[in-house]
Amino acid sequence: MFDDVIEVASGGWGIGAALVLGVSLLAVRGGRPLAKSVIRGYLTATDTVRGWTANAVEQAQDLYAESKAEVASPSNA
Repeated sequence: MFDDVIEVASGGWGIGAALVLGVSLLAVRGGRPLAKSVIRGYLTATDTVRGWTANAVEQAQDLYAESKAEVASPSNA
């Protein structure tokens, strides 16, 4: 019986129940401002990471293009 409880809790039902419980506690205790600030922080963080990623990809593409140009050009040696 205990194994069945653990199996259910570790599956999607346990996660869903925890999510519903957390959301209901936030709603009951006036957690709307907290939830909004968490979402705002998440959006800010994702925008920052996207910017860093775009910069890194651009630098990698530049290095690739420079290396490809060096290989294609005749040797100056």
